[in-house]
Amino acid sequence: MLGIIAAFKLVKAILLIAAGVGALKLLNPTVEERLRQWLLALSFAYGRPFLLHVLARVSGLSDKRLGALGILAFAYSALFFTEGVGLWLAQRWAEYLTVIATASLVPIELYGVVHGASTIKIAALFTNLAMVAYLVYRLWHDRGTASVYAPPRSRL
Repeated sequence: MLGIIAAFKLVKAILLIAAGVGALKLLNPTVEERLRQWLLALSFAYGRPFLLHVLARVSGLSDKRLGALGILAFAYSALFFTEGVGLWLAQRWAEYLTVIATASLVPIELYGVVHGASTIKIAALFTNLAMVAYLVYRLWHDRGTASVYAPPRSRL
C-alpha cells in the first residue's frame, strides 16, 4: 500500500511540474494566443463548455498571477516528490510528512466540496482521508518498531 501512495504522490509531482511549466509558458503572449485558439477550436468542434471555462480562467489571469501559479506548482511538486520518494524508500519521516501535508489540505478540500461538490472533489477528499488514515494507523501500529525503518547494518 505504501508503494501505491508513493506512486500517487510521484504522479502528482510530475503533473504539477507540467502545470508549472505550462503556467510559465503562458507568460509568452504567442503561446497564450495559440492556446486560446486551440481551446476555442476544441470547444466549438466538440461542444465542450468546460474548455470555454478553462479558456476564460486562463485568459483572465495577469502575468503576476500566472508566474505565482507556476512557482506554486513547482513548490507543491517538490513536496509531492519528496513525499513520494520517501514513501517509496519506506522512510518513517516521509509518513509523518505525508500525514501532516495531506491532513493540512483536508479543510481546503472540505470547503471546496461544501461550496461546489463534484465527483472529482469528493473523490480527492476521500482519497486523501484514506491515505491519512492508513498512514496514521501505520505510524501508531509500528510506533515501537523503529528497527523496521533503520538502514541495514553491515556485519564486520
